[in-house]
Amino acid sequence: VFDSWHALAANLAAAPTGNPEDVKALQAMPPKSMDDVAQVYGELLARFDANAPQQDPGAEAIRLVLRGENTPTNIDLADFDEIRGPGGDANLERALETAVRSWQAEFAYRGLPPRAMALEDSPHPITAHVFLRGNPNNLGVEAPPQFLTVLSKEQKRFEHGSGRLDLANAIVSDQNPLTARVIVNRVWQWHFGRGLVTSPSDFGLRGDPPTHPELLDYLSKRFMDEGWSLKKLHKWIMLSSAYQQSSEDRADAHAKDPENKLIWRMNRQRLDYESLRDGILSVAGQLDPTACGLPYSLTANPTIPRRTVYAYVERGRLPGEMNTFDFANPESHSPQRYQTTVPQQALFLMNSPFIAEEARHLMQRPEIAAARDDRSRVAKLYRAVLGRAATPDEIQLALAYIAQPAPPAPASPPASPWEYGMGSFNETTGAVSFEPFRYFVEDSWQPESLLPHPTVGSANLSAKGGTPGDDPQHAVTRRWTAPLDGTIDIKGTLSNKKAKDEAAYTVRARIVHSSQGKLAEKIITDKKEDLALSSIAVHAGDRIDFIVDFPGEPTNEIFTWVPEITMQEHVWNSAKDFRVPAPLTLTAWEKFAQVLLETNEFAFID
Repeated sequence: VFDSWHALAANLAAAPTGNPEDVKALQAMPPKSMDDVAQVYGELLARFDANAPQQDPGAEAIRLVLRGENTPTNIDLADFDEIRGPGGDANLERALETAVRSWQAEFAYRGLPPRAMALEDSPHPITAHVFLRGNPNNLGVEAPPQFLTVLSKEQKRFEHGSGRLDLANAIVSDQNPLTARVIVNRVWQWHFGRGLVTSPSDFGLRGDPPTHPELLDYLSKRFMDEGWSLKKLHKWIMLSSAYQQSSEDRADAHAKDPENKLIWRMNRQRLDYESLRDGILSVAGQLDPTACGLPYSLTANPTIPRRTVYAYVERGRLPGEMNTFDFANPESHSPQRYQTTVPQQALFLMNSPFIAEEARHLMQRPEIAAARDDRSRVAKLYRAVLGRAATPDEIQLALAYIAQPAPPAPASPPASPWEYGMGSFNETTGAVSFEPFRYFVEDSWQPESLLPHPTVGSANLSAKGGTPGDDPQHAVTRRWTAPLDGTIDIKGTLSNKKAKDEAAYTVRARIVHSSQGKLAEKIITDKKEDLALSSIAVHAGDRIDFIVDFPGEPTNEIFTWVPEITMQEHVWNSAKDFRVPAPLTLTAWEKFAQVLLETNEFAFID
């Protein structure tokens, strides 16, 4: 240690930027402990640290103590957890992780990938074998890298690396028309409702033969020759006379080809779920056409007006409306959608908060809201929703419906004193920052429609508990606002008991008065504790905040805490009083707009 001390001091003395007085002091005052050594080393290293090399060799030698390639301070990131200190390092790492997630979220919302994904092929791939009875420890014959024998006349081993590139080239080879035929048939099926081959995932001998084999071959060959351009393929199909036919029936053709296999008319098609939802948002003037970005929850209230293709799909847990409208099963191969007509579809269109919300937005469209009279407003509604003029009979029916006496409006529920949001608590000032949650999803209030979110983690509050955000700045807060003057008592049990075989976690709970500051604080790990306060004076408008965060490492774990506030004969129980979005009460005009959105004419393409 002492030799290193004097060597470092000598390097400092040789550097032109060194302070001779500092050198004399260092040489005259040998270290008395390792703490002294660490302190002086830290000061010297910080003084000469820089991104660029130092001009003076002595100064550069000091700089390389930190910056050198093989120095003790230059460690692999994978080894960081082994050397980091308690407390400060963990907090710094958590702050850096939060910054990275924020950066990733910003890029995702702008439609940019946070990183590029690439595959590097191994120059020395492992020789593959058949696994006898599926056992990787019981190897059978060698399986050389080559194309599928059942689809190729002559076998030729792949020669580049593992063979991935050779396989990709073989799949799209002009000697393998199967790939192009499958793609062309899927696109044709999308536009016509049925493919030229009606078994879209089976082109073998047991599959259905193509109704127009020459057409399938022509489109497949042209598709490959034109650079595999899907945009061009769509254009060829949609500009064809077959696609532009009317969907009206013809008795003579129907007698010869009742299933329309020969495409003597355009098939009448019902909008799939995604197109139906997007269509409703579009005619209501709400559709957000922004491309890319993070997914969102379909069940969020209020509605996220983004295109349905960006909705989050969780395998094995589809939203009910997706199952109702025959969305493809994400857990299995789905070559095509099968459409059903069931009562649940009509019930969704009649009772869904989404439909009620969009019916209200539809009536707020500028040209409809500014209509000069009721007759004109009906005409504009038909034009906006169905794309055509209303008939005289339809106008009369609509006006008769609007003129009916309105039923008495249901009584409005009393205003709730409870709010739900997130923020932080300032220990110095006692102030609470509070940002109300924007969305109600399934059974909880949360800041974003889909959790976990890159910037707020899994912050949410339900009737009996919730999950804090990833840092104290995103603590979850259940706020109660006093409706009258008085003295209150508070009680409730805070719990974060872990399930069997799960790791324990720690939560911190605070009760904060808007005028009196922090009233109580508890930090618990894998247990239950009562939080009870009595005789707290409040005035109407005072706020009591029940704040929960993670004081240590963040997790996605749930805590439970049901505060109950008593003021004489008044009792406010946070679980029983849990506030959910109230259903919309529609006017007669809004109900009529909803009826138009429910019609077959809107849901079918003729």
